[in-house]
Amino acid sequence: MNHHDDDDLPDEVATASNPFKTHSFHDKNEFESSFPAVEVGDIIYLDLRGETHNDMIAFSMEGYFSRVFGPKNWHRICKIRE
Repeated sequence: MNHHDDDDLPDEVATASNPFKTHSFHDKNEFESSFPAVEVGDIIYLDLRGETHNDMIAFSMEGYFSRVFGPKNWHRICKIRE
């Protein structure tokens, strides 16, 4: 059975082999400067390295949401599909 819930994958598997196009960012500047290249439907794994979930929410953009993902406290930013 090929169907799976990607929320159950460990982050290293998801970033390497997730069926969606993925991007990983490690700080706010990298995220914000690269974000225009991200397309609707992309899933992003954002490791803020010590920053809190509230910090993540503070710079998330309209039309996006974040959720904690995986064992290393990555945040998943999902573009809302059009």
